Amino acid sequence: MKEFLPRQTKTITDPDYRPLPSNYVKAKKRDNPMQKVNENIEYQYFKVIERIKKLYATLPNESDRLVYQKDHTKEKISPCGVYTFITSHCFLYFEVDVLLRYRVEYQLHNCPVEKEVLLLLKPLIANSYASEKVRHPDFAEFFKRVKEVQPEHLFQQL
Repeated sequence: MKEFLPRQTKTITDPDYRPLPSNYVKAKKRDNPMQKVNENIEYQYFKVIERIKKLYATLPNESDRLVYQKDHTKEKISPCGVYTFITSHCFLYFEVDVLLRYRVEYQLHNCPVEKEVLLLLKPLIANSYASEKVRHPDFAEFFKRVKEVQPEHLFQQL
């Protein structure tokens, strides 16, 4: 009788490891009915980020003008994550779900430009492409931790 051994799985540290493509890569390559909608969501997300940065650049406190931005598209860790934008008051996360639909999650905490941010997000919220999600109940502690553990090059002082 032949003996069956468990298959050896490769890890990220193995030189010949090939991760599955991220949902973002799959969505870009595959022609699907949501393609135009997805492209529009992505365009709007980055326009919102651009405008939020302009708003934050006008804030008087230097500590309020610190932003964290991370592009997840080249990572092998998260199949869903595309982009993260965080300030001391604002969290925006752009992802692609397993059905290759683009989504935006956001959380605002004592945001000095909250009305403006919600106005910028309104088209995405109205079409259910963005939703508020309280991921971090203690937002101040969350942002402090982000500053402690994330590399400096991902931060920008506006």
